[in-house]
Amino acid sequence: MKLTQQKTVSYFTKYKDTYYIKPYLKGNKSNVLIIGDLHAPFTHKQYLQFVRHQQELYKCGTVIFIGDIVDFHYSSFHDTDPDGLSAKEEHSLSGIQLEEWYKMFPNCYCVIGNHDAIIKRKCFANGISTNYLKDWNDLFNAPKGWKFVDEIIIKGILYTHGTNKALKRMMDSRISVVQGHLHTESYVIYSQSEVNRLFGMQVGCGIDNKSYAFAYAKSFNKKPVISCGIILDNGKLPFIVTL
Repeated sequence: MKLTQQKTVSYFTKYKDTYYIKPYLKGNKSNVLIIGDLHAPFTHKQYLQFVRHQQELYKCGTVIFIGDIVDFHYSSFHDTDPDGLSAKEEHSLSGIQLEEWYKMFPNCYCVIGNHDAIIKRKCFANGISTNYLKDWNDLFNAPKGWKFVDEIIIKGILYTHGTNKALKRMMDSRISVVQGHLHTESYVIYSQSEVNRLFGMQVGCGIDNKSYAFAYAKSFNKKPVISCGIILDNGKLPFIVTL
């Protein structure tokens, strides 16, 4: 796998006979598009166009990336592919792919995922002070319109990358939860009491499952669900759209 070969790959692939090359800036702020784990540079080649189409279709004026926008495979805490991209190559390719996402979604919230935090986690483990580290926008060369958060509550809904299932977090915290992290799960499930109705949403993901970065799951029966989340009507109508 050569860097020069990867540079020719564009994310502007056709979706539903349309190429989306401009951001959609006319959406209703009460309508939310939730974008699943990207794991750049190992993102599904149609995912950008797919989520851009959903944004305009449902007039979403708020965009939330649910975490793991990058993979950092070369620096993983688990085994890495010795024949894969080098640290420099993966970083360069991630930057190339993310530039297109920055152009298409210039303003958003981006929840920090466990893969996004790998570099800072390793610095912490090796006793390196955060005073020596870049902030998130500098680390990912992201525009100022990208607001990086550990998690965020908007109109009574918690958006988090997660470590467990959305259903469990919803029941434990007694708040509606939107979560990423689990690539093979994509759903909305409700919990009704006498005083309120809560929901838990697993967003799915936007990964290229054929990439070597996900070879660890090759033998798994459950496969990634390529999808995104939509929430309309001020949080009353959450649903999943699959690619």
